Amino acid sequence: TQYGIVSLQHSQGDLTLQTSLISRYSSLSFTPDPIGDVLYNGISQQAYKRDVAYALQSDAAYRVNGTHTLRAGVYLQRDRLTSDTTSQVLRTDPVTGAPINDVPVSITDDSGNSQTIESLYVQDEWKLKQNLVVNYGVRFDHYTAFSSASQLSPRVNFVWLATDNTTLHAGYSRYFSPP
Repeated sequence: TQYGIVSLQHSQGDLTLQTSLISRYSSLSFTPDPIGDVLYNGISQQAYKRDVAYALQSDAAYRVNGTHTLRAGVYLQRDRLTSDTTSQVLRTDPVTGAPINDVPVSITDDSGNSQTIESLYVQDEWKLKQNLVVNYGVRFDHYTAFSSASQLSPRVNFVWLATDNTTLHAGYSRYFSPP
């Protein structure tokens, strides 16, 4: 896996922005023992998998006043998935399962697909007291690839600075897991 990230951060007054461009390349190549794997496993599979992804993430924070800071962000990702597989197998009798002969047959399964992830969030950080902060907001995620799903996820979290050495966190968050 190889990846690269380029980010730009800018602050002016009460507004802070950060935007990142991301690229990732992952690949896997497997070459079997063509004779030994067929004899002992019943299959000898040569496989090549590749995933190329490009993404954009942008986040902003705006300090409204001394007690409220609004945050919002967007994340967009597009992947291109490739799977090239060639399997050598022995033909078998459909009733007994015994090999018909000792000449392997090739089965090829080459496929590709695209994946898209789109996410948006908005959050308010509200300082209730000097030592008590509540963060609340909502996030929307949409995923498309082999299947498709979306979810709206509310969240609320409390952070209490009990002492100079102790911070307590409590909250509720719903997280999206793509299908």
